[in-house]
Amino acid sequence: PDPGYAFSGWSGDLAGSANPDSLVMDTAKAVTATFTLQPLALNLKAFLEGPFLGDSMQTTLNDSGLLPLIQPFNSEPWFYAGGESADIIPTGIVDWVLIELRSGTGAETKVAERACWLSSNGAVIDTSGSDTLYFPGIVAGDYFIVLRQRNHLAVMSTLTQPLSAVPAFYDFT
Repeated sequence: PDPGYAFSGWSGDLAGSANPDSLVMDTAKAVTATFTLQPLALNLKAFLEGPFLGDSMQTTLNDSGLLPLIQPFNSEPWFYAGGESADIIPTGIVDWVLIELRSGTGAETKVAERACWLSSNGAVIDTSGSDTLYFPGIVAGDYFIVLRQRNHLAVMSTLTQPLSAVPAFYDFT
């Protein structure tokens, strides 16, 4: 298959997900192989100046119960419509961040975005708790990475980064 796609199964006169598999062609038969686009995978690290202290960031907003349970980027200037939320914010979370993937010569095309948490050690983590962020439905390629936060300036990678289903790492520090 093309890079970024994985075999996911057979249908028709051959069913299942064994690969390879065999079929006796003693009559006309129809078999379809299905391949699915694998989500892009990314690990990020960033520190915010405001809560930075020593070699990590303070979690004062979280410790004081001041972080919203629903991602806060659904209004101006972000207008992000994602539904990321949590019943509780885990210990060690500094704040919400909005991650964007952009393409084009001047990074003018927003390809994907998602709200995540920034942990005190600088890891950007998914609301499921994973430090690998997945971007489904996006073809592997070179993308600018943007990190936005509610009360800090946004930062963007200086160059495009090669992203695929194999987790890439980018360090904003």
